[in-house]
Amino acid sequence: MDARLIDLSDRRYDRDVDGETSVATFGIDRTIGEGVVAGFSVGFQWSDTTSFDGLVKSETEGFTAGPYLAWRLSDRWAADGSLTYGESESKQKLIVFDGESRSQQYSGSLNIHGQYDLDGPLLRPKGSIFYMHSTGDAYDMRGSLLGRDLTLRFPDSEFDYGMAEASLELSNVFGEEYGHVIMPYGELTARYEFERPQGGEILSANLTVETPQPFLMTLRTGVRALLSQAVLVEIAAGYLSLGQPGLDIWEGKLYVSYRF
Repeated sequence: MDARLIDLSDRRYDRDVDGETSVATFGIDRTIGEGVVAGFSVGFQWSDTTSFDGLVKSETEGFTAGPYLAWRLSDRWAADGSLTYGESESKQKLIVFDGESRSQQYSGSLNIHGQYDLDGPLLRPKGSIFYMHSTGDAYDMRGSLLGRDLTLRFPDSEFDYGMAEASLELSNVFGEEYGHVIMPYGELTARYEFERPQGGEILSANLTVETPQPFLMTLRTGVRALLSQAVLVEIAAGYLSLGQPGLDIWEGKLYVSYRF
C-alpha cells in the first residue's frame, strides 16, 4: 500500500488556487522468474480545488488499475514499468453554474534505479519517464442568472502530459545486528515536463495567459524500517515545487509492504 496526502497552494501570477489530494494505491505481485516480479495495482484518488476566492471549485474522485513489472538488470541496477487505465468524475462549480464531467486516462511509466555502497552510506540514482493521455467527455454546466436559466456547453477534450525525472538518494542502514533494520534517507529530484496541457499555459488573476517554466526540483526525506522479515514500512515527507516561486506543494507518504 502506498498512501499519499498532497497540499497545494498556487500564488504564481497573483493566482489564488488551493487544493488537497489524497491517493491510495494497493498492489500485489510475485516472482515469476530469476530476478523478475510481476504484479497488478489498483489506486483511488480524491481531490478538492478552489480558486478565484471560491468562485471556481472542483471536486474529483477517480480510480486507476493496471499491471506492472520489475526486473533486475545487474547486481547494482534494476528497472520497473507499468501501464495504467483510469477514470475520474469531477463536480464543477463556476460562479453560479454547476456541472459534472467524466474523463479517462491512459498512462505508462518506466524507471531505472541503482544502488552503490559508499563504505556505509548508500547512494541510489534513479531515472524515470512518465506519459499520460487523457480524454474528457462533453458536459453541461447549468445555473440561473438574473432570473434566467442558462446552460454552458463544454465539448469533448483531450490532452497529453509527459515528464522525465532524475533523482539521487542518500541513505544509511542502522540496526542490522538487532534484527530490525532502519534506513533514514534524503532524496533530491529534478523534473522536466516535456509535454503539458495547452503547452503549460495557465490563467493569471488578471485573466491573462502565462506559461511557467517546465523545470522544478523536489526534496524528500523519510525513513524505512524493516520490522520483520515480512513487513517493511516507510514514512516520508516532501516539498515538490522547488524552483517555482509562488507554488507550494507538500507531500506526506506512508508505504507498507507485507510478504506472504
